[in-house]
Amino acid sequence: MIYDTQIDLSVINNSHTQLIRRIPKGAAVLELGCATGYMSAYLTQALNCEVTGVEIDPEAAEQARAHCKEVITTDIEQPGWEQQLPQHRYDLILCADIIEHLRNPADLLRRLQPHLKQEGVLLASIPNAAHASIRLEMLEGRITYEQEGLLDRSHLHFYTYASIQALMAAAGFKPVELSYTFHDIADDIIRERLQRVGLEASDRFLQQLHAPEAVAYQFIIVAQSADFIETGADNLHELHDNPLQESMEVYHNLLNSLHNERTARSTHLKMIEERDAALSIQHQRVVELNNKSATLEQQIASLTSDIVIHINQLSTEQEQRQICSHALWALQQQIQRAEAKIASLIVENANREKEKQQQLQQLEASQLT
Repeated sequence: MIYDTQIDLSVINNSHTQLIRRIPKGAAVLELGCATGYMSAYLTQALNCEVTGVEIDPEAAEQARAHCKEVITTDIEQPGWEQQLPQHRYDLILCADIIEHLRNPADLLRRLQPHLKQEGVLLASIPNAAHASIRLEMLEGRITYEQEGLLDRSHLHFYTYASIQALMAAAGFKPVELSYTFHDIADDIIRERLQRVGLEASDRFLQQLHAPEAVAYQFIIVAQSADFIETGADNLHELHDNPLQESMEVYHNLLNSLHNERTARSTHLKMIEERDAALSIQHQRVVELNNKSATLEQQIASLTSDIVIHINQLSTEQEQRQICSHALWALQQQIQRAEAKIASLIVENANREKEKQQQLQQLEASQLT
């Protein structure tokens, strides 16, 4: 599995942020399990560090080369690979979420000590296997492995506050700072989870699940060679509640920011409501106009139908008029022809009468002679 992510230093309660805050500018860094170089990029660009990356996945290592001075592609658990490291010693060895993936991390860390400066530090982040959520799961008789997180399927070891320090001692290191990121669980959720198995949450039990060892999500370890640190008491390094206190201040500022944002959103919401009310009125008017328009369209359709009927009627009457006009014209033609014939007959009859008169006159004249 190739791990890749984005660095966001504005999120204080994050292991990457906590690790980077502890890396000095210009440091020579050996980053084990550098993945695609997402953290190397920040160290190189923002802190001007000189980073040597080590990665087992060739594809991820190729991407990391753009952000590291040198990238070694190898299995860091194989003996002898460290001979490929440059001759100089490092200010810092960075192990971001990698120790829990190794079969024998103590052996690896011992082999790397000669490559660390005398005053150099080992900086690591390791998930807390005693987190309150895992404790509750085990009370329920189960452990749920996941793709990533506290119970990542690829984890080979699970560490607690005490076993981390035992690991450091076995590797020849001694913690000089042991801090953590945290994830607290609300009392109501704790009580609900306990009720599933028939238990009740006492005040003492709740106090234990809110203690640093139980709310710690990932431990942040700063360690140095045990030979370099003066011999002192072998007591466990104190796990204080400073991260909780620092985050309370962050959350307080966040709450103020959220309050201001909520006020602004409330004002904006009121403006939206007023706008919605005005739009609702306009919408109602539009609906009324649409209804009126529909009524007018129906009236227009009815009038159009009547007009079509009248046009058809007029068309019929016009055709009838044309027929009558044609018949009248034909009748007039017949009358004219009849009148002409009558006139012709009258003339012809007059001519005949005239001839008869002439004949009579001639007859009378002949009789006289």
